[in-house]
Amino acid sequence: LKELHGGRMTEQSVGFAELNKWLHKSKTPIDVDTGTLLFVCAYRHRHAYNAGDYLPSVLAFHRQLIILSVVNKWKFTAILDGASPVEKAFEHQRRVDKEDSITINSTYIAMCAKVCRTMFIDFVVAPEEADMQVGRRSNSTTAMGCDSDLIAFGNKIVVMIDNYHQEKYRIIDMTKPITEYTKDELPLYYYHHKYGIKIIHWWAATMGCDISEERCGIKHIGRDKFLSAVMQTILLPTAA
Repeated sequence: LKELHGGRMTEQSVGFAELNKWLHKSKTPIDVDTGTLLFVCAYRHRHAYNAGDYLPSVLAFHRQLIILSVVNKWKFTAILDGASPVEKAFEHQRRVDKEDSITINSTYIAMCAKVCRTMFIDFVVAPEEADMQVGRRSNSTTAMGCDSDLIAFGNKIVVMIDNYHQEKYRIIDMTKPITEYTKDELPLYYYHHKYGIKIIHWWAATMGCDISEERCGIKHIGRDKFLSAVMQTILLPTAA
């Protein structure tokens, strides 16, 4: 994310008050990828959750929805995870192997969907993971969540919620015009703007993503080598 407009931690904002103003001004549909939020709520009560008692986690999710929809007055569609894609088997195993791991299951998701229904919050249970469904209704949709995959799936404006409780967020804007600063400081964004979403996909495949067998992607390939390869693959043939 630090390679994109608004993605650096130094650009992080604290407090949803300013975000509320920005959302009101933008007047675009909002899709919230609830995948990480459900995970955080479950992890906070992981001992009860792993013992099969999902209620504390569901109540935590309920409280967060109240904060977002009632306190902050967000009007949004909650996108819930569906079936885990086979392609993400490696990432799923990495999560399972972690100490104190939890596995989000369909029962817990169904309970959270019921919370949305009782609160009259629009929701969609995605065919697969929520991040794949976010932004599918309209190209102007503002995507919200904690997953950089929201960029890879082509969303133009992504509000990256780094911490719901502390109200920390960054606004990733993939529509910013190219400037000299962009070319010098954000070459990945520059290449994406010039050559399209495939640049983000190549970056994810090279540097590591959820479908990578190795978390680091291709070993011994870093940022500089990737950018050099992009120049050789795309720019030089074009110049010739």
